[in-house]
Amino acid sequence: MLQGPEILVILLVALVVFGPERLPELARKLGRWTSELREAAREVRAGLQAEVEAVQEVADEVTAPVKEATEALSEAAAPVREAKEALDSATKPHRWVGPKPQSGPTPEDAMRDLSRIEASGGGEDGTVLDVGAPEESLEDADPGAGEAGQGRPAGDDGPVPA
Repeated sequence: MLQGPEILVILLVALVVFGPERLPELARKLGRWTSELREAAREVRAGLQAEVEAVQEVADEVTAPVKEATEALSEAAAPVREAKEALDSATKPHRWVGPKPQSGPTPEDAMRDLSRIEASGGGEDGTVLDVGAPEESLEDADPGAGEAGQGRPAGDDGPVPA
C-alpha cells in the first residue's frame, strides 16, 4: 500500500511529466476509471452472492431428506443399541477389583466360580452350589510348589508339615 511520502513523489513526477495543464484532466479520468472499477467489483460481488445463495438453497433441498432419514434411522436404532449394551453388560466377564489374597483361591478362581454359579442360575436364594473341582491342580497354580519353601508364604521358615 502506498504511503504519504510515496504518493507525494508520484504526484511531483506526474506534474513534471504531464505539466500543470493536463494534470487535472488526467486526475478526472483516473477518478472515473476508479469509480467504474469499484462499480464492476460491486456487480461481480452481488452476482457471486446470488449464485452462492442459489447453490445453498439447492444443497439444503437435497440434504433435508437425508437428514430426516438419518434422524429416523437413529431413532429406530436406539432400542437396538440399548439392547446391545444391556447384553454386553450382562455377558461381560467379572473383573476382580480387590487385593490379591496371600492364600486360598486366587481371584481368577473366585471369578470363575462366580461365573459358574451365575450360569447355573443358582445362589440367589442362599443355596450352596457345587462348583466342581478346580480346573487346574495346586502344582500348576502355584509356581513355587515343589521348590525350597514348599509353596509357603515368604518368611515361613518353620518345619515342613509331613
